[in-house]
Amino acid sequence: MCLSLLLVGNHSFMENGKFTFVTLSEDQAGRRLDKILKSYCPFLSQGEIEKSLRSKMVRLNMKKARSDIKPEIGDILRYPAFWDKNVKKLPNKKISKELPKDYILYEDKAIMVLNKPSGLAVQGGSGTEHHLDQMLESLPKRNSYRPSSVHRLDRDTSGCLLIAKKRNIAATLGEYFRSRQIDKFYVAVVSGLPDQNAGLIDKAIIKSRLRGPNEICHIADEDQDGAQKAETLFLELDRSEAYRASLMLLKPLTGRTHQLRVHMQSQGHPILGDNKYGSETRDFLSHHNLKKILYLHAIKISFIHPEDNNQVTYNAPLPDYFSEILRKFGFSKAALSDKANYDLLNIDMMKTYF
Repeated sequence: MCLSLLLVGNHSFMENGKFTFVTLSEDQAGRRLDKILKSYCPFLSQGEIEKSLRSKMVRLNMKKARSDIKPEIGDILRYPAFWDKNVKKLPNKKISKELPKDYILYEDKAIMVLNKPSGLAVQGGSGTEHHLDQMLESLPKRNSYRPSSVHRLDRDTSGCLLIAKKRNIAATLGEYFRSRQIDKFYVAVVSGLPDQNAGLIDKAIIKSRLRGPNEICHIADEDQDGAQKAETLFLELDRSEAYRASLMLLKPLTGRTHQLRVHMQSQGHPILGDNKYGSETRDFLSHHNLKKILYLHAIKISFIHPEDNNQVTYNAPLPDYFSEILRKFGFSKAALSDKANYDLLNIDMMKTYF
């Protein structure tokens, strides 16, 4: 087991300072620390996790932590780099690939903004052999910190993903997420024609007991045990009467697992190609000779740059299959570049006009 092998050479290992530092993402916030550790080293036993925490080989924000603690967005997890080596040596484990240059939308000394493709998981877990974190491992470390994502996109969602290249930058961006200082915008093609063309979806979400690829979420009462408050602003950009489908601009105000997908399903308008919350739409796509894939794309991200304090905005070009459905359904591409539509998606404007 990876920890028992590690403890044999514990003293020299600690002296050499060989640790991996990762920034915990939006989707990891609220999960138990032992479950997060399992996602990085899935063959650790619970006993080995407890030993590593008691011996301070695993730390959260450089402090001793318990297995049942639930970290926040942007917290820094430190664990032995030896664990990564053991994961790579697992039978049939795919070798980490380098990060493709065409994924990079923007890069400076502090951050990277990537255009993640659909089908690529951000982090590893049960049954996930190939993920973005593997690619980030190929990048150089700075003061023992390797570039790490500060939020997550679902495996099947494409688009803007923010990466911190320094530990202090990760902490700052984590605080931005907690205080809602980062605006994320998504474009989606949904089934049906909404009665209301703009507004706020304020429905709590609860996770099932399933984890990994089978994890599913549901709308819940806010006072239900385990329910998490979830808010999404939406604006209909265009609609196709012929195909009974709509082009939507979405802005999550919270960062719950599968939030946009669950919220659109709850409105009776699941996102096309969603195999969890709109599986019936995949037959619709096949019927119209369109790619059976989730039509949800993180098109824009906007925030204050943590080093120069300037407002920055980055846009992720649409994948080819997304451009194809816009063309086929006759949706306006101009609506996606109209700044007024993005400005409208704020809570005060919604209260004023809708």
